[in-house]
Amino acid sequence: MSLGVLSARLDYSYRSERYFNAVPRATPFLEQIRDPGQHDLGARITLSEIALGKGAGDLEVSVWGANLTDEDDVNSGIDFGALGFAGVSYVMPRRFGIDVKMVYR
Repeated sequence: MSLGVLSARLDYSYRSERYFNAVPRATPFLEQIRDPGQHDLGARITLSEIALGKGAGDLEVSVWGANLTDEDDVNSGIDFGALGFAGVSYVMPRRFGIDVKMVYR
């Protein structure tokens, strides 16, 4: 009897610098709200095809992590230049989780 199929996955992505407004003259806080670029690292380990018994299907269990380097990357920004302020939102911080799925065949 097999304990299941083990698989692992490692994800890395990079996004270069970006600006949230294409008209610099109308955006006095352009540099303050820009995204200087992002590096994102994630991982997942999965044990799948765990037999639950005759006619019961299979179980799949995954342990995962996202934003493993815990970067404070800018998600979006908005400039209210005429009102004298601007704001940014950030990506979610480092997080971990467990997924459990039942697969019926």
